[in-house]
Amino acid sequence: MISGSADKDSLVKISLAGAVTNIILSVGILGAAFALVPSTFGLMLFFAAYINAFLAVFNLLPFGILDGAKVFGLNKKLWLLAFVPAVILTIFTFILIGL
Repeated sequence: MISGSADKDSLVKISLAGAVTNIILSVGILGAAFALVPSTFGLMLFFAAYINAFLAVFNLLPFGILDGAKVFGLNKKLWLLAFVPAVILTIFTFILIGL
């Protein structure tokens, strides 16, 4: 929650922080999962990477009170720059946990 008034640049940065963090965590966890792939723990890491990627996509949806609506309303190109990789990562990790 943002207290007080914030300028547009700050609002976009604050709104993107959570989703970008989820994307970074998902990629890091995915790397660890590939290192441990034959184990059960590796499979659990694939699922954790999927959860983080999905949270990023959900948070970037451009409606309601979600952060995606704020970013989409202020900077559509930046929203697209964050949303597309999150969707691709979500699909990729979903396919991996389905195998």
